[in-house]
Amino acid sequence: MNNSRQHSAAFYAIHAALTTPVLAACFTFSPLAPHLPQAYAQTQEATSNVSNTSSVVNANANPAIKSQQSTRNAPEPDERVASITDSDARKWSGIDGSRYGDSIRKTSRVTYTDAGKPLPVSCDVTGDNRPDMIFVDEAQQKIHVVDHIPYGSDKDDVVKSINEQQKAAHISLPTKDDPSDTWKVSCVKTKRGETATLAIANGKKVLIEKTNSIVPEGLSQNAAANSTAAQAQEFVVSSTLTFSDNVYAITSATSAFDVPGMYVAAGKKLYWYESIPTSDTNGAKATKVWELAENDLSNGSDPTAQSAPRVTLAPLNYAIGEDQTVGIGLPRLNKVYAIPVSAESGSADEAGTVIYGTEGGFGTSMVAMSDINDDDCDDFAIGAPFANGNTGAVAVIFGSKEARGDIHVQTSSTSENTVMRGQEHAGTLIRQTNRGRIGMTLGYIPAYDPDNKGALVIARPDHEEHPGAVIVSETALLENHNSGLGLDGIPSNQSAFLASEEGEGDAGYFVGVLPPSDSDSQLSTIYTADTNGKVDVWTADMRRQHQTTPPAKPLYPEPPAPSAAPAYTPVNEADQKSWLGEFTSGLGGALAQATGDVTGDGKPDIVSGNAIRSEYKFDPFYEDSTPTHGWVFNVTGEIQIIPGGTQGGTKGTTIADNKDVITIKGPQKTDNPATDSAMGFSVAIIGDVNGDGIDDIAATSVTTGKIWVIYGGKDLAKTNLNQLTPDRGYVIEMPSDAGGAGYQVTRVGDFDGDGLADVGFVVANTPFALGRKEASYGTAYILKGNKDGRNINLKDLEAAHADVLWTVKTPKNHTLSSFTQVGDVNGDGIADYVLTDFNTFTTQGHIPGKAWVVYGSKEHKPVDLENTLSDSVNAASATRSADTMSSVVTNASSNDSGKSSVGYELSMPDNASWRLGAGNSVANAGDVNGDGLDDFVIGFDGGTISEQRNGGVALVLGTKSAPKQRVIDPENVQKNDSAIYVLTGKAQESSFGWAVAALPQSKNNPDALLAIGAGREDQNGVAYILRVKDIPQGVTAISKLGNKVGVIRDDGERARFGRSLAFVGNFLGKPTLAIGGDGVIDDPLSGQEGYAHSAHVLAVAIDRVLPREASDATTDEHNETGNSDNHTSNSDHNHHEAAHFKRETSMQHTPQTGDALNFSAWICEAFGLLGAGLGFARKHAKKHAKK
Repeated sequence: MNNSRQHSAAFYAIHAALTTPVLAACFTFSPLAPHLPQAYAQTQEATSNVSNTSSVVNANANPAIKSQQSTRNAPEPDERVASITDSDARKWSGIDGSRYGDSIRKTSRVTYTDAGKPLPVSCDVTGDNRPDMIFVDEAQQKIHVVDHIPYGSDKDDVVKSINEQQKAAHISLPTKDDPSDTWKVSCVKTKRGETATLAIANGKKVLIEKTNSIVPEGLSQNAAANSTAAQAQEFVVSSTLTFSDNVYAITSATSAFDVPGMYVAAGKKLYWYESIPTSDTNGAKATKVWELAENDLSNGSDPTAQSAPRVTLAPLNYAIGEDQTVGIGLPRLNKVYAIPVSAESGSADEAGTVIYGTEGGFGTSMVAMSDINDDDCDDFAIGAPFANGNTGAVAVIFGSKEARGDIHVQTSSTSENTVMRGQEHAGTLIRQTNRGRIGMTLGYIPAYDPDNKGALVIARPDHEEHPGAVIVSETALLENHNSGLGLDGIPSNQSAFLASEEGEGDAGYFVGVLPPSDSDSQLSTIYTADTNGKVDVWTADMRRQHQTTPPAKPLYPEPPAPSAAPAYTPVNEADQKSWLGEFTSGLGGALAQATGDVTGDGKPDIVSGNAIRSEYKFDPFYEDSTPTHGWVFNVTGEIQIIPGGTQGGTKGTTIADNKDVITIKGPQKTDNPATDSAMGFSVAIIGDVNGDGIDDIAATSVTTGKIWVIYGGKDLAKTNLNQLTPDRGYVIEMPSDAGGAGYQVTRVGDFDGDGLADVGFVVANTPFALGRKEASYGTAYILKGNKDGRNINLKDLEAAHADVLWTVKTPKNHTLSSFTQVGDVNGDGIADYVLTDFNTFTTQGHIPGKAWVVYGSKEHKPVDLENTLSDSVNAASATRSADTMSSVVTNASSNDSGKSSVGYELSMPDNASWRLGAGNSVANAGDVNGDGLDDFVIGFDGGTISEQRNGGVALVLGTKSAPKQRVIDPENVQKNDSAIYVLTGKAQESSFGWAVAALPQSKNNPDALLAIGAGREDQNGVAYILRVKDIPQGVTAISKLGNKVGVIRDDGERARFGRSLAFVGNFLGKPTLAIGGDGVIDDPLSGQEGYAHSAHVLAVAIDRVLPREASDATTDEHNETGNSDNHTSNSDHNHHEAAHFKRETSMQHTPQTGDALNFSAWICEAFGLLGAGLGFARKHAKKHAKK
């Protein structure tokens, strides 16, 4: 259970990007968690215990770290009660409205290990005018009632048995009518003016408890400490209703329990009782009865919904016809009735509104909300947790004064027309783009007043980072969140997550809410519970969501930086040099692809973007819960320039010790305190932008929507991004926190022919970045070079702007992850481009990815692929099979022969998560086959979440007559385009194909070369190099190329060697390949996450690692030395002596569970979508920060 502060959507995007292929279909990124409560706490403690003995730090096996996660099991004699005064605590200093969790003072209170299942809406059953926590415990056959909300602890997680809770009542359930049936329990109101009571159902009976019969009993401190259960009370029955059929569900008249009444679903009938009988009676004697349709209790034809409950019930308050309304869900049929009590008894189909979902167990959950769209009707939400390949969906349905009329919900749609009543919009849709099963249950936190709105609580029990739930403000529910990042894309000032677990279990399977009876004196309570009976209790204060608070000054000094023993020894030889990064810096996470001299000394340089580099900043939220007293990581990011001629590192040194290396750190402060800079997520040497004859650098921050253009030259080291002066460069400013503005920066040369290099970059989701309610699409931009250091304001991304030379938009319902110039692939003499969306996902939850080849033109007119290359099946472009792709494409600007004048689409089959174009994997290969047309390579990494495959690289040959669509199919050669040659990696989840670099044929390079990274192969990572001409036609495993492939191995422990690649000219005085490994540990299979002190960059001469040409290759294995200590392998078997990177004996070990610093969360996911580093921060904050 974690109460760490919320991070921005950008953070998650980077996270994904930084985390190797961990990001399946999202567009979530942000380098490191801006607020890493105990991340450094772990670092500091772990380091003190393993310093100079281990190169990889793991908090899991460290006693010192475990002690930080202590729990208080025994309550104090007089347990403190949560109250609104808690909202004035020092930890809430510095609230600025950027984090919704702060604005509502989200606080975790206590975890009960065995409480059972919370009621969807709890009530006051003890008669003290305060709401009670109520849990149904099937394991102990009890109902547990706690008459207050425990305060918990500012320092520790409070975890205990429900039997240890003070002032709790434990009511023994009666003997079951049907032992095979589970209990259904609801609060109900029997009479106006009286306290609510409990109704319980089992088999064919509903039992009403006698009002005010529950009396909480205090446990003595001694009894609690010894886990002695309180004396159980009896369930005092006041009346029993008996039905002729089994009872499926029961619920109250309204969610506020303000009027008497009850609904019962039994057999094929729905019963409404305007007043609840006070004596035993036949259940059929109801005020009204509605008959379900003949097949309403059938299993239906939707295979995704067969595990859903058969019938669900929920009060919908005054949603339909301005009357008290009940919702009855039939999830196996994806059908919900919304019936007002004014409807006459009879057919349910004729009684009210019928809402039809398309799939996924629509109706598994329902919850009433207030009137969020100001039409004087209450609104409600419906969950479909099995939709979209079990990722889930939630529909928000607007109430209506019309009682009749069908509503249709397209649960898998990414369009705007997802919730419709005829031709009118009748609500909105939220989808989860990755694991989730969102909407398994739902809750609603009532608004305090019109300005301080309520919130929807969405269960999310299946999540790789933090299963639990997401709280979404009403302000976000008026628009669809069914494309792009979906639920994860809701801005951080409108949503907060309740992280109950650490990627394990199904916490959040059940959610519930306990509204305050007096919101001026009581907090709202939220529950997240798993299927094993563990319940986490949270509170929120909805009263002052728009209040800001002044910052607090730290009470303790800044702690020392984290440290660990090196896990890699750099080398310094004539034909290979390497540099070890500082611990947790992420050196080598992103290498600038192009050859360039940014220092102006006439030698090519290496530029590395290290987005996860961080330093400390103070956050009072964590002052009491971390050993560092509120000092948390500020992920500034950085770029480091290694000038040509720089000596390699030596044993015991890092790159920081090399005075020739230039370091430019990201800004320490950002416009939004909830977001860190994480500069260096993408970096490029972009040519001479200011006309001084020296190459310049561009570096991005996805979290803040900025691109810094940094002028090269002798003063490069003087660049200060905290105060960037016009003589050192300028900033391109775009919308921040959402939309992925600046997701990638790329070299495009002098696009407009004015003698200055121009700047190319990506905005991943343009409408989302602009806050617009429409289907997602990404945009590629090219901006003019800038001599005078003038900042460029692109806050309005689509307004006319003199600096914008060209734009290309993806088709609707896509995002954009990369934009790369690939030479002239169609022979018209003009450079062409490849755009990718590696997160293209299907309704089955697969992520095949997609790419588009866009031809350059002399006119430089904006290109909208929706109008030129888009599918006629709007939102289904990611769901078609390869068999039908070529027959459904329409092209407004194609000629009669079916060829496109704009370009073509590259697709992969939708049966797997190929993730075409993942990472940095598109490169111009030059004219490989000698036909006068340029060719290019594009990678796919095979995914890590659903339906993974081996990654690979495709060589796409240029053509003057491309069809509108070309298919890459590694599993079916017959369907694979005959002019696309595919090379596949040796194993799934190795990241083979995430990083690709090509060196086109030239005068000094007779053969085009290809380098491929596999950052997770063989634990440390591997890189491959070969001649492009050696890729055979068809589909070939790289292992089949034998000694035509050079394998470059690395003994940097867990370095993710091969995470980035770049051919860097004659850096070593001859053609050189640079290879980066960021040292981020992110292993979904073993659960290991963290940092290894092995982040490094290797520069190696190509002639050292490239095999000599052979007449034929007959072996099935790569030619390599077989010595794991060798950095390089060579087909001429050691004509060059391989370098050894052996460490001291104390480091010669295989990393164990205790060897990984759980910084992982911090860094990991930032590089997934973009890399693999930010996720660590995120997980870490969740895992080790006290709520």
